Amino acid sequence: MPFTSKSQPRPPRKRLLRVLFSTALLLVGLVLLDVGFSLFWPLQNEYKSVVETSQGFATCFSSDPNESFPLDIRGSSTHREGLGDVLLRWGVDAITVVKDPVPVMAMKKRTVEGLAEITPHCTLATKKRIAGAAPGRPIEVQILGDSVAYGQGLSDHQTLGFQLARSFPRINFTNYAQAGLNIKEIARELRMLLSKSHGRKLKVMYVYFFNDLLNWRQPAQPQPTLVRQLFSPGSPGEILARRSYLLSALLLSERERARRQVEARHFESSYLGPANRGNLDATMEEIAAMHASVVDRGGQFWVVLYPYLRLPHEDGSTQARIHDMLCADISRRGVHCLDGREAFKEHDSLEHLYVHPTDDHPGPEANRLMASFLAQNIKID
Repeated sequence: MPFTSKSQPRPPRKRLLRVLFSTALLLVGLVLLDVGFSLFWPLQNEYKSVVETSQGFATCFSSDPNESFPLDIRGSSTHREGLGDVLLRWGVDAITVVKDPVPVMAMKKRTVEGLAEITPHCTLATKKRIAGAAPGRPIEVQILGDSVAYGQGLSDHQTLGFQLARSFPRINFTNYAQAGLNIKEIARELRMLLSKSHGRKLKVMYVYFFNDLLNWRQPAQPQPTLVRQLFSPGSPGEILARRSYLLSALLLSERERARRQVEARHFESSYLGPANRGNLDATMEEIAAMHASVVDRGGQFWVVLYPYLRLPHEDGSTQARIHDMLCADISRRGVHCLDGREAFKEHDSLEHLYVHPTDDHPGPEANRLMASFLAQNIKID
């Protein structure tokens, strides 16, 4: 019988050294990866503020609130370069409280259409937004809605109304939308327009957004997950995460995932849940009454559903089911409904269409796509 040698088991000390060596190599690799990512795809805080000016108001974004948002720059003769210089040229009246910082990735590598680097910059909204892009045109369409229709965070020429004016050369789109309005206040705005119309046949475009629902409530904060508990403010995990790109990116991803999940569930229960059917029916009746008040005077009235860019919008998604249900209910009441999801059907993700990574209002490209969709699907007499 031939002799066969059996491999001897390694001594425990050698196994331990091998494990320690492998662990050290893994840690070194993770550190190098962490440093590499932080150099080429940086994380930084972004701040957002709204500034009241003599011409209107400005929405400003910056990565350094101390330089870009001085507490009081009225009458100041010297301050650092940045947003302060821009605001002085506009004539600043007051500055509101700066919101909490929002961590984002690689801000300085991204640009916004018509602007220089994202950080820092301001966009100015002026009073001529109400007058529209071309006041001398023979036909006028009045836009109603909230901050989405108004163009929160955008300059005048980037708003939906100005974009529509490029697609309809004989029509001026006047913008009576205001940030924060609910459907009752929007209906009141329409009544004011009708009272001042002096017999003119109005053409009204109501840009409907999710939070226009009667008695709308903001979504609750996401419930703490294990990851968020491990890295809660002041914890050892949170201190470690500040020094690690990969951990910071993990927390950002988890925070965004939790927020989207909560928002999707909230929208679903608000619109598709039986408990809120009364609010939905009352909202639909309010829209029907707005439509009747315009059409009975010989005018035209359209409802445009503008999707929430943060949530999935493809067929079968929560947002798609809500839009389908809304358009069916609106159309059943004899109102012309246009589902704005169709404007973005070629885009799987819509995050690049935000005003800014800290602000998910529709940006200039989103409004351009929406204006193009409406130009192909709406007939203005």
